[in-house]
This record gives sequence, structure tokens and C-alpha cells, in this order.
Amino acid sequence: MKKLTTSLLLLIVLQATIVAQWTDEQNAEYVIGQPNFTTYTSGATTQKFDGPKQAAIDYTNNKLYIVDVNNYRVLRFTYPITSNYPTAEMYFGGSYGTTQNTLAYPSGVAVYNGVLWVADMNNSRILKFSNAHLASNSPNADGVLGQTNYTTGTNATAQNRLNRPEGICIDANGNLWVADRNNYRVLKFTNVNSKSNGANADLVLGAVNFTTRSWGTTQTSLWDAYSVDVSVDGENTTVWVADGQTNNRVLRYDNPSTNGAAANGVLGQVDYTSRTTGTTASTFKNPLDVSVDAAGRLYVADDNNGRIMIFNDAANKLNGAAADNVLGAPDFTTKVTSNGDQNHFYFRFDPEFSSWHVGFVTVDAVNNKLLVSDRSNQRVMQFAASSPLPVELTSFSASVNGSSVVLNWQTATEVDNYGFEEERASSPTTPVQGWDEIGFVAGHGNSYSPKDYEFVDENPPSEMLKYRLKQIDFDGKYEYYSLIAEVDASVLTSVNDDPSIAGLPTEYALYQNYPNPFNPSTVIKFQVPSSKYVKLQVYDVLGSEVQTLVNEQIKAGNYEVVFNAAGLPSGIYFYRLETADFVQARKLLLVK
Repeated sequence: MKKLTTSLLLLIVLQATIVAQWTDEQNAEYVIGQPNFTTYTSGATTQKFDGPKQAAIDYTNNKLYIVDVNNYRVLRFTYPITSNYPTAEMYFGGSYGTTQNTLAYPSGVAVYNGVLWVADMNNSRILKFSNAHLASNSPNADGVLGQTNYTTGTNATAQNRLNRPEGICIDANGNLWVADRNNYRVLKFTNVNSKSNGANADLVLGAVNFTTRSWGTTQTSLWDAYSVDVSVDGENTTVWVADGQTNNRVLRYDNPSTNGAAANGVLGQVDYTSRTTGTTASTFKNPLDVSVDAAGRLYVADDNNGRIMIFNDAANKLNGAAADNVLGAPDFTTKVTSNGDQNHFYFRFDPEFSSWHVGFVTVDAVNNKLLVSDRSNQRVMQFAASSPLPVELTSFSASVNGSSVVLNWQTATEVDNYGFEEERASSPTTPVQGWDEIGFVAGHGNSYSPKDYEFVDENPPSEMLKYRLKQIDFDGKYEYYSLIAEVDASVLTSVNDDPSIAGLPTEYALYQNYPNPFNPSTVIKFQVPSSKYVKLQVYDVLGSEVQTLVNEQIKAGNYEVVFNAAGLPSGIYFYRLETADFVQARKLLLVK
């Protein structure tokens, strides 16, 4: 045990937590809507589709919802999917109409806290179904947006009206985002589960106000707003919009807060005024859908190219940047002309539309899966990540000890781990430049139990410093982790209390929770060497706080608290211990 003789300022930056990797043209794992990968028939049974479209996952209640457009319904399946040709449990809608329990060409679905929202395109409305996981066939909706009642289905351009809405999503804060296609805009409904029928939207993108309806190819306009997806990282919100058939681009909005805000980035085009098409790593032909995972990867359903384009760390890419991986094709310049099979999507030569009907793409951020609507093949294909990161890092921290900085980290599992290079950089520059290798620590090769590591940086510069780890395999392949530790090595003050008193800890520690994985409760232990004001908080993978466990002044000692996640969905979470001179974070896994 080392005695802390200085005060420190420490920041753990939690970024990419989903480490799934993808391989070009990889096979799908399972298929929904067909008994195998070579059958492509439509139907209206409990196992068939006629035009599947957007999907949504309810992790808390283990349900999957899939839009079945031409059958005028949304099907509900038990999730996760573990075999081909699963049977739906029930359906919403089921017949064409404008009533409380019918649909007219549904197009999008989203779910939040057990409440299902369905974009009912031809009725220009979005229906709400509370407790959707408990519903039986064709239940009545108990809420509506875009209309003031359940029997009108006209379109309009107003703050509380819609015009053929397509894709929808709900962000981590419970806000509904709607691609209001024929109004050439995206609407935001804040805290949507509490909205009353016919409520006003709270924000509009693509137009300067809620009554203007115009299209364009600029930084502030849209033409074919097919779909939208949103990621939330702490106080930062990133909005992605598939601006499809005419503009052939995907726009990025960083923290949009005013009506008609300008986009901050574009993919598919080199600037905001061009609208070319192509079959390359940096161009699209009718991007229909976007979905983003917790690692910041963007998935684009590139319809007329018959593929899914994957952009790693998409928010930091330059305008017109190339994709990193592709599903449905062996490379970025080939169009596959098969009817589908296990690793391709539907092909049809149509002189007018040249459409391959890769419809929508949905990320399962908990289980590292991808659901792709292969619409004209009447199926939804489930892809599994091809190669998870072989060495899983669960924590990384830095602390000042005398004239040194001590780095500590822990792995959960290791496969072919040769070891870790430690790198340091001065932190004032953004982005960080000038990373220097300062040491190496050998790995454990192969391990399925937690392993702890430590490295001491002797006599570092007395300034703000950042540290990162480079993990190296035995074959020379390597990966930089996105956990970055920042420490103020210039601050030198003594601890408040004398931790040498018998029985008291002499340093900070945040231990791995037990059990892990857990359901629904787990124990978190920590220790502090002096009287401190302590915060212990739990965050989801998007950086949103989900629970505060400790928020008070405590004395030096060892502590343990119980984290009860009964009301939270399955997935990866982080718990973070913070005092005035120490911060450390660790990962935990809730599996229900």
C-alpha cells in the first residue's frame, strides 16, 4: 500500500465502450421472417413479413418490435433472437385504417421505458402504446402526436402536425426525434412519454420555424429526411440525419438547440451544397437510415448500393470521409447482383429507381448485434460482431505519489495479450498531440479472470498530463484504448488526515463490483485515506447518470454500498468514485 503525499486532480474520459468489430461482407447470424437464408417469400403469418422496416429493442422487457409495412402492423418478438424464423408474440395494428388500433403504412418504431411509439406514415401521426410488452393483439393506442384525435389523418406543416413521418428514435433522455419527411425537417419532442395528444414539438431542424416548408441542399436545409438517430454523452448530444434520395448525404448536428440550426458535419458529400452519388467508400446512393452505437460508430443503410456502411468514430471524421467497413459487399466499389443469401441484400435492376431495398439498420449496443431490414427479401438479418477486442479493459486510473505518477488498470479477460505500452502527452492541446512511449508492462497472455497492472512514471513533468494504453497482441496487432487518464502533476498538497492511524487505509481504491455480471443487485466497495466529500455515481454507456449511491462527507475508512438496478435495462454501466483529489471509474454488466 502506498501513502499518498500529494493532492491530485484526475479525470477519467469514458468514450468507446462497445468494442465490437466488423468484417467486410461477413455472414449474418440469424434471419427473421424466413426459415433460411435462401427463401424470400412474403406473408401475413406470425413468422412472415410483407415489407419489414425499422426495428426497436426493449432491453428491460426483452422485446423486439419490427415494422411490417404492407401488413399494416408492428410485430413483437421475444428478444434476443437465438435462431432462424422466430414466431412473433403479437401485433399492433393489423389492418388499414385511421382509428385507435389501426395503421396506414407504419414506417418507424421507438421504445422508451416500456412505451412504444409507432410512426404511422399515411396517417401523418405517431401513436403511443404504454406497457407495450404486456399488450395482446391489436391494442388501442393511448396517445397520439401529429393529430389531435385518433380519427383524423391529414398532413400539415405546423408545430403539432406531421407530413408522412418515416424513421423515429428516442434518445437516452427520453426525447423523441422524428424524420418528418414530406415537411423536409426533423422534429424533437422533449420528454415524449409525458406529452399529451397533439402536443407541440420543441425543436425543428431543416427549417427556420414550424410553419416553413422548403427543401434545399445547404447546411441548414433537408430534402429527404428519411431517418434520425441520436447519441447522448453527458451534456453532449449528437444528431444524425439521413438526407436521402436527392441530397445523398448524412448530416451531423452537435448539440442543436435552436430552430434551423446548421449542421456541423456531412458524410457522403465533400461539402453542404453538392449532391452527387457514387459507389465508393465516401459516397451514397439514397441513404435511408442511420444508427449509432455507444462507441460512436455510425451505420448507414445505403439503399441503392445494397449495403450497410460503417464509420468508426464518426463524429470526429472530416466532411466526406470514407467508411471503415461495409456489409453486403466485398468492398466499397462492388455491387453484388445476387438475390441475397447469407451475406448480401436484395438486388433488383429498376431503370427508374435502381433500388436494392436495404431499408433500416438497428444497433443492439448491449449484445453487439446489428439488425438490418432486407426489405424486398421480406426479412430482417441479424449480424453478430465478428471479433471482439481480445483484451477487455475494465478500469484505468492515474494518481500522483510523491514525485511520480502511478498508473493502475485492470482487465476482465485476455486473449493473446503480449502486453501494454504506456504513453504520455501534455494535455493543454486539443486534440492531444505528441504522445510519447514511456514504458512497457507484459501481459498475461490468455486469461479469463481479472488481472491488475501498475506502472510508475518516475519524475514526470510538473504540468497537466494525459496517459493512454496501447495493447499489443503476440502477432504484433495493437489497439489504443479510449480510456484516457488526465492528472495535474503540478499540484502538491498534503492529505487532510493522518492515514497512518492503525486500521485506516493509506490510499484510495475503488474495487470491482461483485457479483459481475449481476441481476439485479451488486456490491461496490471502496476506500478513502482521509476525511473527504465523496460522490459515487452510476452512468450508462451514453454517459447519462442513472443513480447516485454516495454524495456526502465521510471519514477515512473502507466502505461498501449496494447498487440495485431493478428498474434499469440490461447492459454495460460505469460506476465512478470522485473526491476533490481522486477520480476512478470501473465497468459493470447488468444481465437480466
